[in-house]
Amino acid sequence: MDKNIQNNQQIPRIAITSLFLGISSLIILILSFVIGILVTEIGIVSFFNFVSIVGVAAIICGILAKQKIKKENLPGSSIGNIGIILGAIAIFLTIFLRFAIFLFFIPWLGA
Repeated sequence: MDKNIQNNQQIPRIAITSLFLGISSLIILILSFVIGILVTEIGIVSFFNFVSIVGVAAIICGILAKQKIKKENLPGSSIGNIGIILGAIAIFLTIFLRFAIFLFFIPWLGA
């Protein structure tokens, strides 16, 4: 067993928060895209700013968690890394979808 787990040290809450925010950002992105397609009054990009904010929060919490884990020699480094990765994926997908929507759908509207 890992030495840290034997000493009854717990994973920092900020690492778990980072993971939760990273997963949430991807779920919100998927839901906003699906709802935007189904309900045309809302639009596909309506929630993209919120997704970006939650993704940035996941990255910040993940970085803070990694610093705390390294400083205090705690378990959970991989959870912080996953939170950072998921937050970054959500932000990059949001940016990609914004450009894709602009490039592919605006010409069809005759603008």
